[in-house]
Amino acid sequence: MKNIEEALKLYQDEVATASWAFYAWKNIRSIGSNDRAVRQGLNRNAATWNVIAHSLQMTFLITIGRLFDLNVGAFSVHALLRFCIRNIEQFYTQHTRERKSTDQMGVELDWLAEYIKHVYEAKDEDF
Repeated sequence: MKNIEEALKLYQDEVATASWAFYAWKNIRSIGSNDRAVRQGLNRNAATWNVIAHSLQMTFLITIGRLFDLNVGAFSVHALLRFCIRNIEQFYTQHTRERKSTDQMGVELDWLAEYIKHVYEAKDEDF
C-alpha cells in the first residue's frame, strides 16, 4: 500500500464487514421477535437460522478482532495510524489538491479552490 486512499479502503472494508454482519444478525432477531409469521418461519428452520446467526456473530467478532489487533503484521486501526504517521505528507494541502484533481482526470474543479482553503493540514501531534 502506497497511499492513504488504499489504506483507508482496506480499513473501510473491514468496518463494512463488521457492520453488515452485526446489523444482519440484529435485524433477523428483531424481525423474528416482532413478527409472529417470521418467528414461526424461523422456528420451522431453526437449525438453519441458528447456523446463520452464529456465522454472522462470528464474522462480526473476528472482524472486530482484526480491526483492533495489536499484532504488528495485522492491518488494524493501529497499523492505519502508523501508516498515517509515516506518510503525513499525504495530508498536506498540496497533496490534497493533487489527489482531488487527479480524481477528476487532472482538471481542477471550480469548487476545489474554495475546498482547499478549508482543508486542515495534519500535524504529527494529531496522530
